Amino acid sequence: MGEGGEMISLFAIWLASGLCFGQGWVEERVHISSHSLKSRLAGIYTSALTPKTGTFVWFQADKEYSQSYAGLTYLPTEWLQVAAGAGLEQNSDPLRIGGFAAVNRKGGKGLLILETGGSGFFWRVEAGYPLGKGFGLGVLSQVNKGSGLRVEYRLKKMPLVLWSDFFCTKKLIGVMGVRWIFR
Repeated sequence: MGEGGEMISLFAIWLASGLCFGQGWVEERVHISSHSLKSRLAGIYTSALTPKTGTFVWFQADKEYSQSYAGLTYLPTEWLQVAAGAGLEQNSDPLRIGGFAAVNRKGGKGLLILETGGSGFFWRVEAGYPLGKGFGLGVLSQVNKGSGLRVEYRLKKMPLVLWSDFFCTKKLIGVMGVRWIFR
């Protein structure tokens, strides 16, 4: 497959799986380090099967790596969603297993992501709080990146969120993104 072909294939699978009913987001991320800029496309789509159960599809892709997996979601309460799924990644051992737990309350939100597979174990933890007028502030920690701050701004009258992560390590690492939210 040609350069970017994997990204197009993952996006097509993700888009076709939606069945036009559900919610999610797609975002473009730019990873910034002292010597490079690296762009990555990512997205998630969720759809309800019953009031407490549903499905999800997750993907991310850049020029060097791509992954996509799908699975089931469960809402034990109105503010907590847990999910687990399996899929493929661009690796000699392509099986990828992952899941998440998401908390969304008026006072804030949180997210735990766990994945494992051919490229190794991955985890990320986020917690965020609304500050008002579209602004939010949070903390995060991610394997191989460290811990740091997240700042976001939700545009009024548009389903877009501008965000940036700043990891506190020996060298400054940042990630900036634009997320399109659909419901």
